[in-house]
Amino acid sequence: MTQRLTDRTIERLRIPKREPKIRWDALATGLGVKVMATGKRLFVLQVKRPGNAFQSKLTLGSYPALSLAEARVKAGRWRAMIAQGLDPKQVEAREARATVRAERLKQAHTFEAVAEAYIENHLAKLRRGKDDAREIRKNLIPKLGHLPIAEIARFDIVETIKPIAKRAPYVAHICLNHIKRVYSWAIEQDCYGIEQSPADRTKPRVLIGEKRARTRVLNDAELRAFWKASRQLGYPFAGLYQLIALTGSISLALGPAPRRTPTPPCRRRSPTCRQTGRSRFKPATPRNSSR
Repeated sequence: MTQRLTDRTIERLRIPKREPKIRWDALATGLGVKVMATGKRLFVLQVKRPGNAFQSKLTLGSYPALSLAEARVKAGRWRAMIAQGLDPKQVEAREARATVRAERLKQAHTFEAVAEAYIENHLAKLRRGKDDAREIRKNLIPKLGHLPIAEIARFDIVETIKPIAKRAPYVAHICLNHIKRVYSWAIEQDCYGIEQSPADRTKPRVLIGEKRARTRVLNDAELRAFWKASRQLGYPFAGLYQLIALTGSISLALGPAPRRTPTPPCRRRSPTCRQTGRSRFKPATPRNSSR
């Protein structure tokens, strides 16, 4: 039986005792509602699938999880696929697998996973790699680690950097730079599903302020801890670090002064010093120096 289906019509369909019954829709060709003996109602589409000589009934979905309007749209889409020689069941299965795979990749490619890959494959080769890795794990991963890297927005970055900027503006500049570098590295790998960094248009001056050198001074408790920790280094570094703490000088300024040996007056450069391996300067003789 064919009639214009409505929600009220579908709900009032009688439940059969044994065999399921189908009520066809007058608006969508081949669309019908199959009523099962259990009371379940299914939308079906009667079409000829590619490669089949006879028509078959394809299940679109159950009512009311799939509404009548959605069923009519889906039936039209499936008929268009069949007209192109495609099997809608196979297309839908491929789309479902692609959706599941994308969701798995999204959950696997969190900021923490990408950041750890960045640390292992890039930072490990750099001189400051250990320090950068420690800063990323301490300040960024606890806040952004659980989020899929492809779904992190500029808002998430701002909400991560602002609390750091309040307590340590200098560290906030460093952390924002780490985020930009992690995204730049991830985009170059071309396997994380991202093509643009959400931190590209984030201006450090606006978000954090001017970057200024730190002028913090260690307090007594920190100096005491530094002094005790330096003793564990042993000779010669223990005394060197303690001397730095006492004088406030950098390590390079505490080295021995280079010896300067007086050089005799020079007459001229030797043009063949590279070939002969001799000194580049020839000492002046008493006769020449008196001129």
